[in-house]
Amino acid sequence: MSFKPNRTATIILLSILFTVSTAQAYDPPVGIPVPPFGIDESHTMYAGQTYASGGFTYHDAGNGPFTHYVDNTHPAATNVNNPYGMPDKPRKDLFDNAAVTLPAGSVVEIHGGPYDYSELQTITAQGTAAAPVFVRAVDPNKKVQIRGVNRNRLAGAGSYLIIENLEFYRGMAVYSGEKSNCIAVRFCEVHNDPAARLPGWPVAPACTPASTRQTPSSTRTTSTTTTRPARRAGLRTATA
Repeated sequence: MSFKPNRTATIILLSILFTVSTAQAYDPPVGIPVPPFGIDESHTMYAGQTYASGGFTYHDAGNGPFTHYVDNTHPAATNVNNPYGMPDKPRKDLFDNAAVTLPAGSVVEIHGGPYDYSELQTITAQGTAAAPVFVRAVDPNKKVQIRGVNRNRLAGAGSYLIIENLEFYRGMAVYSGEKSNCIAVRFCEVHNDPAARLPGWPVAPACTPASTRQTPSSTRTTSTTTTRPARRAGLRTATA
């Protein structure tokens, strides 16, 4: 199956840097309805529950419930005979090849990085409204870096998927897959290496660390100087 970029999702996800203040209630832009998914959902909803697909109680290493644990910097990290990973023996990568399918209720906790990819990577979520899938790093102020080679892409496909706290860098684009539904990307940064910009293009301003931002709920574009009114706009829901 091939996945085509969703043009609207591409514009939203690739051109805007979202910085948020989680203490604020969501204030949607005028004329835009509140998304039906992706605003209030949290992986903590699974605390103490059983992961139906794996038949085990959700693990917790101090950052909330998880089913899959990934850390490519851990000396014991491996994908061999290690379908889920744990803090003492993580998976080396979420992917075994170019695609991964995550059952409803999956929570992938990602550490380490950077993660480099040279082809299209596709995450197909089998989530539901009651059991969404999360692919996440644990700290929005210390995002895990996902890097592309030769303008590669990460496609979020399937349904009810939340991707959060990641930094997509050096040509790694983010798309919603064809026929996907309820894909949310929040608390992420998408930007490129200034040295790799096209001739004549302006240098995008550097991303300011969240801890030093004076207006944590601002939204700005990385390719222009246009600013928009402050909002808690840490995500957009992309529906293909």
